[in-house]
Amino acid sequence: MTSHTSLVLGPGLGRGDAITAFVGEVLRLRPKEHQLVVDADGLFALPQLPDWPALLGPNAVLTPHSGELERLLGRELDP
Repeated sequence: MTSHTSLVLGPGLGRGDAITAFVGEVLRLRPKEHQLVVDADGLFALPQLPDWPALLGPNAVLTPHSGELERLLGRELDP
């Protein structure tokens, strides 16, 4: 990952324990100064990772739709 300065994590990954472990490992190994966009299946994996917000770093952008946001927050959105 050192030859790139940005990463899109999620689209087309799929879901499951192995994918969640992969997402966690990528987030732990990624230089925090690199740009990060998390979408789709990457967003699905995040809430399964302990202390996931700390893994993102300051240059992360999350792109959840309302259902994904509810999953990330662990609660329903107010109508």
